[in-house]
Amino acid sequence: MAQPPRPPTSAERRAQASAMAGAAARDAARTTAEESRRLADRLLGSGADARFDALANQTLQLTPADRRRLLGSLTGHEPARRIIPSGTASRWALIRSRLPYRVGALAFTGSVFLTAIAGLLVARSHTPLDSVVSNSPQDLSVAFTLRDGQAPFDRLEAGRPYAVVGQSGSVLVLRHWVAGVGYAEAHVPENYVHVRP
Repeated sequence: MAQPPRPPTSAERRAQASAMAGAAARDAARTTAEESRRLADRLLGSGADARFDALANQTLQLTPADRRRLLGSLTGHEPARRIIPSGTASRWALIRSRLPYRVGALAFTGSVFLTAIAGLLVARSHTPLDSVVSNSPQDLSVAFTLRDGQAPFDRLEAGRPYAVVGQSGSVLVLRHWVAGVGYAEAHVPENYVHVRP
């Protein structure tokens, strides 16, 4: 007579449950790895932007190995700049979107422009308006003074040309170079001199 099967012991039941749980975990891991591989293969066939987005998205079920594959495929790539289509954006939005890429060029252009303006102003302030000579056939007593107040000479010589650098009403400001010292200036009435022919 056959004996009825004996019921499994608690240790056998635990071992059987553990084996079933291990098999289920292996199946789940295999399924997750396969899904991750399929997703990675699909992303590898897409553009660099999609791959960058996938790496940044932590909710995607990608295994560390597949994340490394994606990262390796992006070596030498950069995410594309955000482009605003001109048909849908205002002119101000287009200018604002392009401004960060032009800061260096704008700063360089601005510095060149300011340097040119400063150079023109300095040149204008040091450029004589005209060249004049004395109306008198003899030397006239006129004091030429330097910036520090010294008077290196006190005559407006007949026939010698002088540079006109300014005019205030009927008084002309004449400038003459003194060797080794600098420019000396004199204020004379305009009827003392005439434009050199």
